[in-house]
Amino acid sequence: MSNLDDLLLEINILTNDISNYEKVIVQNKRLIKQKKKELYNVCKHEWVYDECSNWDDRCKYKCKFCNLWRNNNYN
Repeated sequence: MSNLDDLLLEINILTNDISNYEKVIVQNKRLIKQKKKELYNVCKHEWVYDECSNWDDRCKYKCKFCNLWRNNNYN
C-alpha cells in the first residue's frame, strides 16, 4: 500500500505543479501584452514593409526599431 500512496501523492504534486505553471504562463502573457503596449507608445516608429507578409495579412508594416506591427491591435 505504501507504493500506491507514494504514487498517488506524486501524481497530485505533479498535477499541482502543472496548474501553477499554467497560471504563471497566463500572467506572463498578460505582462508581455502590457509591455508591448507601453513599447508601442514609447518607440519612435519607422515603419517598413514586411516582405515576408502574405497577401492576406491585415497588417504588412512593422517598426524597424521595436519590431511591432503598425496596427497596435495585432501586437
